[in-house]
Amino acid sequence: MPPYREDQLRRLVDQPTNKMIDQWSAISQGIVGRPIEVVVDNRRNHPVYRRFTHEVNTAIPAVYKGQVVLSVWLESFPKLDLVSHEIGHWVLKLKGFSSLSCQPPSRYQEYLNSLASHPPLYDFQRRLGSHPEVEIEARTDHDIRLCLQPKTKEDQVASALYLSDDLLNCSQEKREELRCVVSNNYPQVMMSIQIVLDAASKHNLLDPVQNLMFRKSLADKLKLYGRWSEARDVSELKDLENRTKESTRP
Repeated sequence: MPPYREDQLRRLVDQPTNKMIDQWSAISQGIVGRPIEVVVDNRRNHPVYRRFTHEVNTAIPAVYKGQVVLSVWLESFPKLDLVSHEIGHWVLKLKGFSSLSCQPPSRYQEYLNSLASHPPLYDFQRRLGSHPEVEIEARTDHDIRLCLQPKTKEDQVASALYLSDDLLNCSQEKREELRCVVSNNYPQVMMSIQIVLDAASKHNLLDPVQNLMFRKSLADKLKLYGRWSEARDVSELKDLENRTKESTRP
């Protein structure tokens, strides 16, 4: 199955997702001077993502047919329920919600940035008419079941970052259930989770500046290995657009 170009995608998704695409088109035009097209494909068609054994849903600027596009890669393509979510991550980046990068690369980078970006993203999606709580509650139920299984050796900090994402966004009922399960089965993980939750309570995660301060504070408080710095997402998008234009000039 070929990838969905934006004109086809718009005919298949719901109104809130089309509103998110509109947001991306407008803000990308303001950044690079033209609306960047959204293209969606199966992550198993990607040379790197196809090798992953875990679920992958992501978006990244890439060159497709001689132009920069926002390339969305989905685990369950052609199921499109996560398109708005993945585009929304990039809309927020261009709105000033900076992520952190780590050298050398670390898996904590993905967990930390997802954790920090989800509260403003879910808020943004709701304002466009989406209902991300369905996805949030399903993920929390899944993680409660995992935590009830026989204990395994866990990376305490990685688990804390992952589960804190649920605890910051799920319903009060699910939050209490998850906290109880983790406290009983993985008390060391719960200690790191409390560090995350305490830091979150001291920052307004819906504000870009406060959100970045929260990310930096977690890298420090959790003593995450590596050299952490503000990512260059916007400037790298501009650079990719400029390089692509140069390469396609006659």
